[in-house]
Amino acid sequence: MPLLKESELRAALSSLPEVVNVLSLSVGDVWGQDFHATPSHELVHVLQGRARIQFERQACDVGPGDTFIVRKGTKHKDVRVDERDYRVLYVFFQWESGAKVLQRLKPDAILNAPEHARPHLHLLLTQMEAEFARDAGDPAESRRRMSLILLEILLALLRYSAKAEAPDTGARQKLAQRKRKELASSVRRHLEAHCGEALSLDAIAALFGVSPFHLSRGFSQQYGVSLIETLTMLRIDKAAELLKEGRLSVKEVAALVGIPDANYFAKVFRRVRGQSPTEFQIKARK
Repeated sequence: MPLLKESELRAALSSLPEVVNVLSLSVGDVWGQDFHATPSHELVHVLQGRARIQFERQACDVGPGDTFIVRKGTKHKDVRVDERDYRVLYVFFQWESGAKVLQRLKPDAILNAPEHARPHLHLLLTQMEAEFARDAGDPAESRRRMSLILLEILLALLRYSAKAEAPDTGARQKLAQRKRKELASSVRRHLEAHCGEALSLDAIAALFGVSPFHLSRGFSQQYGVSLIETLTMLRIDKAAELLKEGRLSVKEVAALVGIPDANYFAKVFRRVRGQSPTEFQIKARK
């Protein structure tokens, strides 16, 4: 997408973005079941956990430290992809004059921004949250300060996303693709060999000497599905084999495939296989 024209930027800056609300909350699984949209733009900063943000024509994986925009009226799902709570800081806002700016803030471009962008954005969002929580002083002045902080965040995102979309040489692109493929293949082999063990994205990333962000992004780009979801599928496949043998209880099978919580295992198994482990085991014996 071409860079923003100077006239478009001037038009955007004719008014400040208006903060509607600031919320820090855990996003429940219900938001991953159906597409939904909000009447305000969403500035989303991930504090904990991982999720796949699904739009009608694309999807992107997000994790701690990621910051992205969902424009108002955009249908999307927030699908949690690991066992931890998916906790985010939401800034809901309106900015009519900034439509051209927001159109360029596609999540996939922002998430490929330089690594140094993350602490910068986290600092600004922390300032935003603190300003919103203040109950002293002039409310109008506080709203203006929040608008200025938000404007700084949005312009930083515009700058970082433009840098992420900058053209690269063919040789560098091919090298990056080859490295991504090699890493993803090695990680998948590791998952296949150790799926019954207690694995986490952070631990796997440390084992292969990369950041969790880099690993998650590269794996998803290579296979079209997240690393955590791949691990889940491998565990459930292994569990199905053990259940068919009929020698072990559901609780024992859950422990052997790396999901020691039998209730959570049953929930995941039903999601993947469409039936409970017990139902699957009974049918397999017939």
